[in-house]
Amino acid sequence: MRAGPLVVALLAATAVAIYASPLTDVLVWKLGSRGDGLGRGEGLDLTVSGTGIPGSVEAWGTPAPASLTRRQEQLLEFREENAFKDNLALFWLPNEWRAAMPPYVQSWLRNWIMVAILYYVLGGVWVYYTYYAFGSQLFKPGEIPSLGAQLEQMKVASISMPLYAMLPAFNEFAIEKGWTRTYSRVSDVGLPMYVVYFFTYMLSVEFFVYWAHRLLHEIKPGYKWLHYIHHKYNKEHTLSPFAGLAFHPIDGMLQACPYTFMLWFVPMHLLTHELLLFATGIWTNNIHDNIDGKVPPVMGAYYHTIHHTMYNKNYGHYFTFVDRLFGTLLTPEDYRAMIAERKVAKET
Repeated sequence: MRAGPLVVALLAATAVAIYASPLTDVLVWKLGSRGDGLGRGEGLDLTVSGTGIPGSVEAWGTPAPASLTRRQEQLLEFREENAFKDNLALFWLPNEWRAAMPPYVQSWLRNWIMVAILYYVLGGVWVYYTYYAFGSQLFKPGEIPSLGAQLEQMKVASISMPLYAMLPAFNEFAIEKGWTRTYSRVSDVGLPMYVVYFFTYMLSVEFFVYWAHRLLHEIKPGYKWLHYIHHKYNKEHTLSPFAGLAFHPIDGMLQACPYTFMLWFVPMHLLTHELLLFATGIWTNNIHDNIDGKVPPVMGAYYHTIHHTMYNKNYGHYFTFVDRLFGTLLTPEDYRAMIAERKVAKET
């Protein structure tokens, strides 16, 4: 089994999901309108920052009055979509409990549940196929991480998850309040500008994730008190997909912040933004499995393995171009050549 097809399939699936989002947002709107939106619909404040136009609806799913501006309609749509997601993830809670929970708490709980499901299910499947089903083909003896190392990573990630979930919950809160430049329907900007904004957003995220990560290395207290918790897994045989979320919670949130603050500067489609967060959850599993996918300029797993062993190389998120721009890129080929030279020098 080669890792290349796996990474290519991942990227292809993500691209399809992103491309499909202009179509699926209509489906989400239709399905969301069936939810009761417990805790979100009653007394809904439609005031938009800068407009000074108040409004409210008495029950979730009530058609928006004709007098609303398009931005106010978007706020309704944001709440409708978030209520739909709450109904999917929190259906098991009694209605009276949910009705008493503020929307932010529902968002936080839902995000915690979903990130845990993604982490454990995807990580478990990834570990099974990578280390057990095909481990003898992909790794040399002694290179597969021990069960103890994986359990330690799961423990660290599990402690951090409730705090991780606060960031996407805050995103939803800010979006519902109309503080960001997020929009709800691709038709709001048109498909050409949707594509332009998407690439602008992702280029910005790539740049700022690089610098957030790099500064966590170069600012010594940040590394000592935050980032070291992740970097204690510094050898190939100690890294596993379960290391993907094994961070100090503040560290993990700092590196994810570009996904949040860029919403204030670049118009971004809500569902696409959420699909990107989902893709990042998959990606962080992938880059800790130590397999060289060989799909440059993608910052694949072996690039990240080099980062864990060299510390000051390969800080990038999805791609290598920011590392190349700032002189911190070390390719797997150059790394292997460097190791070989050191071995020869040591023997002579």
